[in-house]
Amino acid sequence: MRIDIVSKDTSQKGFRVIPKRWVVERFFAWLGNFRRFSKDFELSHINSEQLIIIASIMMLLNRLF
Repeated sequence: MRIDIVSKDTSQKGFRVIPKRWVVERFFAWLGNFRRFSKDFELSHINSEQLIIIASIMMLLNRLF
């Protein structure tokens, strides 16, 4: 997996859209619709990861039907 870290330009003044960051923020906002993700109750990161995958599948199925 490749991760690109996008930082703010030092000469930037005001608001400007940072590429690819809005995709991640939008995904986290969609996960906020699931009640289970309002708090982090999981004991291991593996459980959290699996629940995020299940939530992603549910979102995709809702788009299809």
